[in-house]
Amino acid sequence: IWPINVAPYKVAIVVINPKDEKQLSTGEELYSKLNKLGIDTLIDDRKERAGVKFNDMDLFGIPIRITVGKKLSDDYVELKLRNESKSKDIKTGEVIKTIDKILKNNYWFTKKYSSDIILFRIEGRVKIEPNKCKKWNWNIKKSLST
Repeated sequence: IWPINVAPYKVAIVVINPKDEKQLSTGEELYSKLNKLGIDTLIDDRKERAGVKFNDMDLFGIPIRITVGKKLSDDYVELKLRNESKSKDIKTGEVIKTIDKILKNNYWFTKKYSSDIILFRIEGRVKIEPNKCKKWNWNIKKSLST
């Protein structure tokens, strides 16, 4: 898990079913709003199983994950902080405010992190495109920072 101050991306948005227009448009809207606010965000709208998407986001170590799925029919998305075991459902209209509050409160500085930090940098576009990223074939460069 990356501490917020060094995380290359603060938020990952996982769209569970990209074939569902409402899920896809909500994910893209959140992605756009967060990036416009200067919050570095990834969106995963690939046609993969949810577990594959969650695993890939975990490999990146992104500290905040938003899951856009079936609960969207009730106007909720799931917010998961990587350093906590439980997720919580929040109204879609509260997502930006909630994430902004987490970032401003330096929530992540309370945890102890290893002195060795592995830096990942995604080449090219921030949005993960379908069929361009296969497991273990991410376009990532890895370097060790001490």
